[in-house]
Amino acid sequence: MKYADSQKIWRYMDYAKFESLIHNESLFFCRADKFANDKWEGVFPVKMIETFELDTRSFPSDDGNTYTGLQWHVQKEARSHLVNCWHADDTESFAMWKIYCGDRPRSIAIQSTIGRLKRSFNANDERIWIGDVEYIDFREWEPDNRFFNVNTPNTLKAFFLKWHYFKYENEIRAVINKAYNKHRADKGILVKIDLTELINCIYVSPVSSHEDEQAIKAILDDHGYPIPICRSVLGVSLYM
Repeated sequence: MKYADSQKIWRYMDYAKFESLIHNESLFFCRADKFANDKWEGVFPVKMIETFELDTRSFPSDDGNTYTGLQWHVQKEARSHLVNCWHADDTESFAMWKIYCGDRPRSIAIQSTIGRLKRSFNANDERIWIGDVEYIDFREWEPDNRFFNVNTPNTLKAFFLKWHYFKYENEIRAVINKAYNKHRADKGILVKIDLTELINCIYVSPVSSHEDEQAIKAILDDHGYPIPICRSVLGVSLYM
């Protein structure tokens, strides 16, 4: 990973997701095949497909069907890899507020660090990989590490690759590889975390009112979390 554990990370969400986070003490991990805005999520780059003949070589499955390597990855691996995404930045982002929260009141951003995220997962026994996303041209990219591929392509690495068109996301992600027949989730799974370890501060959306802020504080108080609440700088007037 190119970042230190001290790097600040952010997760932007609406009120309903925030309420679920606090109530369940869990982060949501989405199935990789359920990311609606990126149909290339978890797909192998073109040169890897060509090198390993993933579009032509066939493999039998215990479900009675035969799949090409590419079909196997898209239909089997994508639904077995579950992803939780964060934005790496030293400050809050206007773009992230707009993309993930829009003008919805009571939206929040969790401010954490990579180190805090790692330690928060000590609350469960899932095997979790955390790393930064590499933004690439899927038509041209090739691995530069000779250990990356030996006889077969590295499946996990594919879930840390995204088109360079998404590089504004500056994404850190946590990934779980869990066979579909062990989770059977339609969209994803909840993973227990230590919230006090995870959250350094909660930022209130720039469009939130004082009443919205009090509602957010009330949820934290009801669950016994003395977590600091910060006002977004983008919502503070210089002339107040």
